[in-house]
Amino acid sequence: MRIVSVDIEHFRGIESLHWSPAPGMNCLIGPGDSTKTSILDAIEFCLYPKPYTLADDCDFYNLDTSKPVDIMVTVVDLPTAFLSEERYGMQMRGWSAETLKIEDEPNEGLHYALTLRMTIDASLEARWSLYNDRINAAEKDPPTLRYKDWKLLSVTRLGPYAERHLACGRSSVLTRVGESNTGYSLQLADAGRAARKAFGDTNQNIFKSVIDRVEILSKKFSVPARGSYAAALDVDGVNITAGGVSLHDDGLPLRMLGTGSSRLIVSALQHEVGHQHISMIDDR
Repeated sequence: MRIVSVDIEHFRGIESLHWSPAPGMNCLIGPGDSTKTSILDAIEFCLYPKPYTLADDCDFYNLDTSKPVDIMVTVVDLPTAFLSEERYGMQMRGWSAETLKIEDEPNEGLHYALTLRMTIDASLEARWSLYNDRINAAEKDPPTLRYKDWKLLSVTRLGPYAERHLACGRSSVLTRVGESNTGYSLQLADAGRAARKAFGDTNQNIFKSVIDRVEILSKKFSVPARGSYAAALDVDGVNITAGGVSLHDDGLPLRMLGTGSSRLIVSALQHEVGHQHISMIDDR
């Protein structure tokens, strides 16, 4: 997949922008504070939905929340499965490689295109959907991509936060590389149990005065106890998730590598995924 059109309205320092990226590599060059990073942020926000994302007044052009943020990104060279009516065939548009124009119907001679949209209104809540003129006119609640299909977009941002791809979190490229993640949950649960046991084997005397006082007060107020009180790690407090598991090199987390090295590794991981992908590099 590749991006053929970007439309941004009222986002940060951008009042209105239309851009038709060329095939291959595109470079944004300009002085500081000329919204280069904001353009990359807008594309990432649109193609990389994060549930419960809340914006800030500063994300609106001139801090004017009365005019919603509207970001649309159109992609072509879609997976064949996307073209079926059961998936997104009814939402397809057409894109001309000659005129760089988008038509609302995928007519003969045009590339199948899908327009993804993200909007933010005064409530500061981000909403993602598919867009074409037919949907906009007929539906108050437009359709959106399924979660597994968002992952097929394979949007990778190489920048100050590239290290998130060197841990096994939900959005990490590591989840799409190598074997299935089967067994992660059990191993992480066992790690949590081992941590609680190890804590219980440590010196508990440092908590004795607190525990004794709590036991006295609980008995005074007739609170029943199953046995004697003890200090232990709370189940929720030590909830170990896949995001807490990162790659190490002889004890050194790979996220601690230099900027260039960590980005090269993430680029290699993204290439390993095996299908066309969209990568953005923010060289700050």
